[in-house]
Amino acid sequence: MMEGIMEIMADGWLRNREDLLTYTGAQAAGFAVLLVLSKTIWPKHKDHWALADTLSSTVVFPWMAYLAVVASLELMGDLEGRWRGKTASSTAFMVLYTTRSFLHCGIQAMMQMNWQLFYLMTLHHGLSLLC
Repeated sequence: MMEGIMEIMADGWLRNREDLLTYTGAQAAGFAVLLVLSKTIWPKHKDHWALADTLSSTVVFPWMAYLAVVASLELMGDLEGRWRGKTASSTAFMVLYTTRSFLHCGIQAMMQMNWQLFYLMTLHHGLSLLC
């Protein structure tokens, strides 16, 4: 079973590696800018990583929602399209969601949170990446 999962993941990487690298780089660069701004504008804030994460989420999550709605509208024609269809919007959503989950594993390690939330969020992001 694990071999099958790895084969699927390798295939996804090979088909989307340029987009995955571009989205990862863009989000990491954007987050770095927000982290610097957080420390500059709100120097007394207790958790700059969490603040920068919240600020980046105000852009990333609405964009993800937009892509999901557009992809759903594009693929609503028939059952086969809903299950196996692929559009530019659906691919962009999956790449954005995957890279966000990957990056957030590292970001949350830097945030001030209790260990229970940290483990639950790590489990959530890890399962999201596997799926």
